[in-house]
Amino acid sequence: MLTLSDGTCHELSPELQGHDLYSIGWAADGKSFFAVSRLRDSLDLLHVTLAGKVQTMLSPEGYQNQFLRGPLASPDGRYLAFKAQTWDGNVWMIDNFR
Repeated sequence: MLTLSDGTCHELSPELQGHDLYSIGWAADGKSFFAVSRLRDSLDLLHVTLAGKVQTMLSPEGYQNQFLRGPLASPDGRYLAFKAQTWDGNVWMIDNFR
């Protein structure tokens, strides 16, 4: 973490146990952040404090058909918006079509 006001830098080690963090958005108070995490067959929306404590906010079922990204806290800190992309596939096979 780099503090822009004074240029100090320190390492943050969240308790993630193998999760990969991506798509990070700061909380309104600047004391924590929200992130999307991926671990093998799960996709989670997490809240991470600067002390490294992690809380799962959302863990949708059907990870194979969903992709979360872009967590964004409202200025008053009461709401959290994020994008959720979903997709489905439908395949038809016709034999002996001419």
